[in-house]
Amino acid sequence: MSKGGEKQISKAKKIYNVISTILLLVAFTFLAVMVGVVLYRRSQGGEANIFGYYLYDVVTESMEPTIKAGEVIIAKKVEDANALEVGDIITFKSPYGSFNITHRIVDVVYKKDGGVDYFKTKGDSPAARVDDWRLSPSEVKAKFVRVSPLVTGFVKFASKWYGYVVLVVIPFLFAGVLLVVGYVRDARATEKAEGSAVADENECGSDESGGIGEAGDENVSRENEKD
Repeated sequence: MSKGGEKQISKAKKIYNVISTILLLVAFTFLAVMVGVVLYRRSQGGEANIFGYYLYDVVTESMEPTIKAGEVIIAKKVEDANALEVGDIITFKSPYGSFNITHRIVDVVYKKDGGVDYFKTKGDSPAARVDDWRLSPSEVKAKFVRVSPLVTGFVKFASKWYGYVVLVVIPFLFAGVLLVVGYVRDARATEKAEGSAVADENECGSDESGGIGEAGDENVSRENEKD
């Protein structure tokens, strides 16, 4: 292979290593950010919207045994509160704070025009009582779809110190090792290519010197023959 071809291959490998490492770091950074967002929202009783569905953290035992504390539920945004019925599980903004509550509708009070005036809600826990507020339809955010075991497991794992190590620390260390190994390998390959080029140049110089010496010997032999 020519020197130019070897240099092009070495340059292409170096570019590939740099790009792949950057992409890997971006992916791990995104993962770390997602872990942080999930943990923060979980601690704040927050929510996450993904493709039109909400992920809510249930932090109390008021809905047990239907929904256990610490589980993450999937809920769909309510477009028409008038379509909700008794027995539906809904997530709504608490009348007494900025946090969310997930309870079941136990009563619906309608207006004279047929629209919903307010809802009465209650947790599924046997010890729970009917909530003392009149929930306005405008305060309803989403309707319960199901519990998400996958997200629940991820959140629980990420909330542990060893989960953070596995999901954030180890990937970043691995990416750093790959970056260092890639640069070292490229540096060695470059040194090897430069050494080969120098050796080829020296070999070419030796061949030219040898050719001149042989020609000189041939001329001396011819002169001796004439004598």
